[in-house]
Amino acid sequence: MRGEYVVSVRERPVPLRRTARSLGRYLIPIGVPVSLGMVLALLTALLITRGRWVFALPLTSLVPAAILFNTYPFIGILLWFLISPYFQTTPTAIGRYFFWMVHRAMMPVALVLSVVTIWIHRRERRFPRLTPAELAMFLYMALAVLSILLNPFNFTGRLYHLYDRVWIPFLAYLLIRYAQPQRRDFGRFLPILIVTLLVESVVGLMSWFVPSALPPEWLGLQGVRTTGTLANPAVYTNTLIFSMVFLFHYAMHGRSATARQGLLLLFGLGVVMIMLSFSRGSWLGCTLVLLGLLVLYPRVMLRLLLGTSVIMVILGSGLLSSQMAFASERLEDRHTTDARIVEAYAALRMLAARPLLGWGYDSFDRYDRQFVRRVAGIAVRKDDTSHNTYLTILAEMGGMGFILYVFPLLWWLYQSIRHFSRLPRGEPWGRRFLLVLWLAVLHYRVTTSFMDMRFFPFGSTLFWMELGFIGRQVARTWERRQDQRATPVLPAYR
Repeated sequence: MRGEYVVSVRERPVPLRRTARSLGRYLIPIGVPVSLGMVLALLTALLITRGRWVFALPLTSLVPAAILFNTYPFIGILLWFLISPYFQTTPTAIGRYFFWMVHRAMMPVALVLSVVTIWIHRRERRFPRLTPAELAMFLYMALAVLSILLNPFNFTGRLYHLYDRVWIPFLAYLLIRYAQPQRRDFGRFLPILIVTLLVESVVGLMSWFVPSALPPEWLGLQGVRTTGTLANPAVYTNTLIFSMVFLFHYAMHGRSATARQGLLLLFGLGVVMIMLSFSRGSWLGCTLVLLGLLVLYPRVMLRLLLGTSVIMVILGSGLLSSQMAFASERLEDRHTTDARIVEAYAALRMLAARPLLGWGYDSFDRYDRQFVRRVAGIAVRKDDTSHNTYLTILAEMGGMGFILYVFPLLWWLYQSIRHFSRLPRGEPWGRRFLLVLWLAVLHYRVTTSFMDMRFFPFGSTLFWMELGFIGRQVARTWERRQDQRATPVLPAYR
């Protein structure tokens, strides 16, 4: 209409938009750390006045730690892998405190700060593309919590188990997805992997030859299995394999010949320690990993396997002669095999009774006695439990929970196959790196068919970290395609 005019949107102030910008630029990066510092200062003063120095001292480091996590979220993964292995079995108050800080508290804090960092710098950094894999994980968590609420025996204990064994591993996966590690981050991982492999190997050897020099909590299976600091041979060998495949990949793409030889020696040490674990599932998983690496790097692996075999023969005829004799006995032992058959049959009967939703999270040991039967004349023992992680999930969570739990693994396997050709062929962190990550996952999948990983949060977290690294590798192909689409194509100059 005449006489009317239109004020453009650009000429008018937009209070909501300005408020959002101020929130992102000033309030969160400045106000949140200041507020956190004030709260922690009050808590520290309160603890000091009450004489609780053990709890007060770590609080003073939380603000610097929060700033560090905000600047470099991937440090959460590095610190967890460096510190956590030594506090998985300790019964002391200090050990439990470190377990709380490193395993239960650090991962969620690092993830939240990672999300905040991306949001603050959203012009320079992009949020990772969420997939159906993450949706399946959230649905599994919701289903597990619901199963505990509907069957609330040992309510608090089962919630703690769910948090330690499922929620924290899921958060580790998400932290890797959101931290979006680059090549330099994997380089920072190298010394931590070396230290972990060396320490676990030394502790494993000491458990056989000088067990009195080790803490008693690291000697639960002394003389029967090699577990290092991790209490279980399957967790131990998965930790070694995780370190070994990274170190082997570094060796194959490093520039220094000396460093390459040193990393290959560490790889050979890891193979020897897996043989000394006396876990048949770990032996099988390690054999498959070695075959996979033999296909990828035939010349190097042939020389490495030949040298390792010679060393094993020499040690087996002298220093490790009793261990080699015990290894041959393990190959012929049917005692533990029979127990696994009985419990596997019980798990299948539990699934048949409640095929959709199962018996509830962390309920296998409560109900399995009702379904244990003799199988092929095998005697039933009172103290047996499940030795197959996925059969346990089927029995406890039913078919629905099992599908949700394994879906992320299948999703990233499908995406890896689909986008494999788009990864760079000769780049150090390209196709072959994705393949060696899948070899580590293969080892985990094999060992969890012989040992139930539900009792060991470290092993479960390690698996979901591997899946997170795989997701990061595949996501790189999505980022490249998105960048190519965003880049304008200029017409040819004539």
